[in-house]
Amino acid sequence: MVRRFIRHFIFRYSRDENSHRFRLRPFYGCLLIFICVSGCATTSKVSRQDTLGEQKDAEPGLPKTAIPEIVSSPQSQKPPADKIPERKPRQDQTSFSLSDVLEIAFENNPTFAEFAANREFARSAVLEAIAWHNPELNTGLRYVSGNGNDVEYELGLNQPFELPVKRRTRRQAAEAIEEVTRREEGSFQVLLRAEVIKAHSTVVYRQETISLTTQNFELAGEIVKIVEGKVDAGSARPIDVTRAKVEMLKANKEIQSAQRLLNVARTVLNALTGRRLPSDFKLTDALPTLFEPIETEAIHVKAQAEHPELQRLHALKEQKRLELEREQVSWYPNFTPGIGFEQEEDAENYIISFGLEIPLWNKNKGGIARARAELSQIDAQIFRASQEVIRDVETATEGYSGALEQIHAFDELRSAAAEALKSETFLYDQGEVDFISLLDVRRTAQETESEYLAALYEARLFQIEIEQTIGLTGADQSSR
Repeated sequence: MVRRFIRHFIFRYSRDENSHRFRLRPFYGCLLIFICVSGCATTSKVSRQDTLGEQKDAEPGLPKTAIPEIVSSPQSQKPPADKIPERKPRQDQTSFSLSDVLEIAFENNPTFAEFAANREFARSAVLEAIAWHNPELNTGLRYVSGNGNDVEYELGLNQPFELPVKRRTRRQAAEAIEEVTRREEGSFQVLLRAEVIKAHSTVVYRQETISLTTQNFELAGEIVKIVEGKVDAGSARPIDVTRAKVEMLKANKEIQSAQRLLNVARTVLNALTGRRLPSDFKLTDALPTLFEPIETEAIHVKAQAEHPELQRLHALKEQKRLELEREQVSWYPNFTPGIGFEQEEDAENYIISFGLEIPLWNKNKGGIARARAELSQIDAQIFRASQEVIRDVETATEGYSGALEQIHAFDELRSAAAEALKSETFLYDQGEVDFISLLDVRRTAQETESEYLAALYEARLFQIEIEQTIGLTGADQSSR
């Protein structure tokens, strides 16, 4: 029976006096062409998606001249993490600048591996969206009882097709996922940059605090020697030595406390770099002492245009809008052309068929309503995020301006406090003032230096927050 099936169903056998020949039936030539065409229709067109993010135009912002250098626009975006070779600091490298730390963090932070996986997921969504339906092959055998007890065969091939608008909207909705992923990674880059610079500034601040407390400790030791000399000379009371030593112990306690805070800050910074910094790393930078005034209105405008969270939400809104268009046409009917062949006892029948889906009961009203609701949710999120950006800008600019006032105020008092301490120490050594007066002047001088350093640190943090609101990113964008 198998031999008869092959001979009658697949090949036509002809015989004459000179030859025996098998000829492929004409139907199967058409069938092979149909299969090839169906297979070619599923060829991927997603390769161009690799550069989709790079082709997007950035939102227009203000000219650089409208905003001081403190908040200048980034010159470049960070390339994807999976395209950056891992950078390991030299084994003998222990000193790092801010630009070094940023570069290490952007190359080794483990979160970028997650974003690389997200990009692959976005590309797979496009591949899935552009795929065609597979053809359907139907075969059958009928045993016909009768005079010849013959076997009849039939074969059919159907290929479902969609309207072009359905494929186009589905592809566009899938392509929008990659833009959302790119914006999410960009938002993380802005956050990482801000966190790294804050952690770096904290380490620098703690280092300078230790240096200041060490100077206070050394000064306290010098005062102890002066008091001991005066006690030995009979010009001071023994209790003054005790007071001086208590002040020296307090200064030593401040050094220990500052060292613990420095260790914590170093741990935070090293974690942000993927723990690529050596255990004994040192930072070569100092807290900046010069800060430029800012234009609050220009910051507001730029933040609304370039804040990373707003950009992500706008990309997500575009994705939801395209998904709504996809759902609105997803119920459009598919059509299914086909070809077939029947082999009967005394005839061969060739069949051309055409099927059409009739959307009587389901027009995807639920999917359309869900897509509209999701789009409305994004609109609400954009409004809320916009208000939060306004709040963050106002808070950061107000804090920055206040910190600048503190810097100027304490900077003017520093030299006067230092001179007063030097003068008071001399007068105490000459016996013209008592020890309590010396301690009071010494504490004032130390508090002045400490408050000035704290004002520099506070201004630096507010400066970073302002830069974060306008979306500064990139490993090569080190703030002054």
